[in-house]
Amino acid sequence: MNRARKIDHKNLGLLAALVSLLVITGCGGGDSDGSTSASNEQSGGAADAAAVELASKSPSEAEFKKQASEICGRAGKAIVSALLQPPKGGSEAEAFEALNESVFLPTTERELSELAALGAPKGQEEQIQSILDAMQEGVSALNQGPITSLEAFGKAFAPYDQLMAKFGLRSCRFALA
Repeated sequence: MNRARKIDHKNLGLLAALVSLLVITGCGGGDSDGSTSASNEQSGGAADAAAVELASKSPSEAEFKKQASEICGRAGKAIVSALLQPPKGGSEAEAFEALNESVFLPTTERELSELAALGAPKGQEEQIQSILDAMQEGVSALNQGPITSLEAFGKAFAPYDQLMAKFGLRSCRFALA
């Protein structure tokens, strides 16, 4: 049976885990250099996914990571702030659908645009383009909706998270663990 339910104390634990993750990793610090080998994963692409154009700038890897971490930190804080607001009635799924339209989608679209505007360190253009393409697929999933839980939100960005982890930018991940 598909019963609607309000966000309860059981779900607050999951929310607390997300808040902790975003606050700790989304504040612009603690990124390791990690592996920077290029990923040649091709975007399967959702039908409505527009290509993300990487700016022609070539910041150093350190500068790219610093700026990307700041961008991701702002986005993470916006998402956490919205999640901490009490739902205005309805089911948990309805609350997430409303957050998708009002917060998740515009925030992730802005984050994607800002990351693309950074350009890529020399020799890492393909890897950064793969990361942006994976993020675009997550944004496309939000557009196709409905995103009705934290788990669905995280799943939409799982490929992006994996590529960001390989690049060593853990602060830009949406993962819950």
